[in-house]
Amino acid sequence: MISDANEARHLDLVRFEHAAGAAFGCIDEDEGRSDPFVIAPAAIAVATLATAFAATISYLI
Repeated sequence: MISDANEARHLDLVRFEHAAGAAFGCIDEDEGRSDPFVIAPAAIAVATLATAFAATISYLI
């Protein structure tokens, strides 16, 4: 009985760990594919520069 309870608890923890990893965008080792919503660092840099430029223009006008 105790081993059944331990096994159930272990499976619950594995499910919770998988859900937390999916929430933070971690790649599952079994799937081996990347998340389509991962943004490249260059895209983040361009978006930051565009935002800074737009804020500067808005401030000056």
